[in-house]
Amino acid sequence: MARMSYITNEQLITFAAQYLIERCDGDGNNFKIPEFTKYIQNNGFPLINAVQIRRKNDLREFIDAHKIQDDTEEIIV
Repeated sequence: MARMSYITNEQLITFAAQYLIERCDGDGNNFKIPEFTKYIQNNGFPLINAVQIRRKNDLREFIDAHKIQDDTEEIIV
């Protein structure tokens, strides 16, 4: 039997979008699951833990889509 989900994927993505803007300056490279877990817990979902969040493929895809690529070339001297 599957475990009960405390938060829907839509709610998780909404929180992730807010977290990206408020804490990560819109860059998915700065997204940290433990800090995001605390953010969600402090915003009404105290039973959520980091393992549950890490297993959400929709969230991983969202974070990857918002990673800013560094297009600067490395200069070798």
